[in-house]
Amino acid sequence: MQLKEFAQQFKSDLKAIEIVDLVKPKCWEQITATYPEYTTIEDEIRQWLEANCPTIFGIINSVSKRKRHDLNLINGIKASILIGQSDFVGLRSADHNRFTKLYFESLQLIQAHLDKLYEKHDLIPELTEFDFDHVNAYKAYNLFGNIGKTRDKLTWLYEIALVKQPNSVYLNVAKQVNEEAVKLHELYKNVDEIEFHPKNSSDYHHCACCFRWVRLKPSNPDQVAYHGYTIDRGTYNEIASQSCSGSSFQPLEMSTKGTFAVLERNNQKLAKLKEDLKLWENDQSDMGKKYLANTKSGIRSIKFYAETAFKMIQKYQPEQLPEVEKYLVTE
Repeated sequence: MQLKEFAQQFKSDLKAIEIVDLVKPKCWEQITATYPEYTTIEDEIRQWLEANCPTIFGIINSVSKRKRHDLNLINGIKASILIGQSDFVGLRSADHNRFTKLYFESLQLIQAHLDKLYEKHDLIPELTEFDFDHVNAYKAYNLFGNIGKTRDKLTWLYEIALVKQPNSVYLNVAKQVNEEAVKLHELYKNVDEIEFHPKNSSDYHHCACCFRWVRLKPSNPDQVAYHGYTIDRGTYNEIASQSCSGSSFQPLEMSTKGTFAVLERNNQKLAKLKEDLKLWENDQSDMGKKYLANTKSGIRSIKFYAETAFKMIQKYQPEQLPEVEKYLVTE
């Protein structure tokens, strides 16, 4: 769900509030005194949480005693609503970190709650024998991932544990939390981190190659400006590196040609890297280990780019997703 569509579910208009203040807890008291809509929208948000995330909202409320632990989550949702109502392109780095932190701190409370449930040994012995190296780990709350990103499925939880012990309180709470966390993830995952707020954001688009947010060429509004080069004023050559190849293509909002050009180039590199991997993987010499490490690093970089391209195309050119899936590195 796009934030603009999500924001339309709420009657209160938050556009008078500055987003940079809304994501700062120290400003909340002043905002409360200045903008009545800041308070009135909370009832709407609670209703949404009770309807869409009852387990998560219930756990957070259960640990709220003298301190209201639901404030971070509610204000995080307020920020998502404001972003949707204002149609922002993204947030500056510091503000983006504050924004996502409001959600992450709420998820940490859920993790602590699931920890306590796990300690009650609700699981049968067979399910407590785990392998730390397993990709999905053993605790169900690992669904949040190391950087707060939710996962739609957990092999251990859905395909193993719940099949063997479907009546486990711990497993079922974890399952409910997982499904609700995915809904919350939708409220912050598509908010980009940008370097600044331009006066006219319509002059900026995403580079189809490196995905940076770049100004369009004044002489050719169908292409982004030169970027990605390094300026070294200590030598005779002011420009010390080539510009990103994206300046030769239309921005991602207009076309995916630049993205697929990089993906195809990376695909050719990947074939060569896989050959090198076979060549060096059994070489125990220092040189062999060095080349092997460099080869694996190259493969990881190509894999990361393909995954990033998938996410960006999913957001801006979703009809092209079947094509980009061919370039995802699965090995």
